[in-house]
Amino acid sequence: YRDTFYEQLLKKRAGPHGERLRREREAMRQAFGGARRDLNAYLARHRAAQVQQRHLALIYAQMGYGEAGREEAARIPAVSVRMLSEVLGRLESGRLGAERGDLRAAAARLPEVEDLLHRGVACGAFADPWNILGFQGLFPLSPAREDSTPDARLNELVQVMEQVFQLYARLSSEAAAAGDDELARSLAEGMERLAAWWDPFATVEVSEVRRVHG
Repeated sequence: YRDTFYEQLLKKRAGPHGERLRREREAMRQAFGGARRDLNAYLARHRAAQVQQRHLALIYAQMGYGEAGREEAARIPAVSVRMLSEVLGRLESGRLGAERGDLRAAAARLPEVEDLLHRGVACGAFADPWNILGFQGLFPLSPAREDSTPDARLNELVQVMEQVFQLYARLSSEAAAAGDDELARSLAEGMERLAAWWDPFATVEVSEVRRVHG
């Protein structure tokens, strides 16, 4: 369809411009070959720059430099990077709070993380976790399974969920050891709610996906 479209468009070009484009087609063996090559090169450079920017934003977030992570993520139009940066920054803040013994402040980060996760799934910033079970953790390029590729977005989501459960578990044990029964009970209830939402997506049943069971 694409090549047919370009051929039809080329037939409409007349005069010196049309002649030049037809000579270019003969030389490059495809209609509008020069423009398509330049566009592909631009998109490749743009994609490479975004990948680097995304990696830098997430590194800052994972180090606990939330503001720096936000600043770097804001340079990328994709909302998925900004939301993932916010999630990772809050998780790291929670881990730092646990190390300092500020358990209640650390626990306050967990509802914020869950809210971001649910909003991200709802708006499409994160992968739909039902795709784990529905597509076996793959991204279908066509109805044929052999044309599918591993969905890196799902692996990323599963790793984030694993970190959330680990932070829940750590804070729960720290609260119990400190004798804060109220906080320990609240964390246990929160973990149960999160597990009830997450476990139906069946990461334990799909071999292509990392096993994370609430």
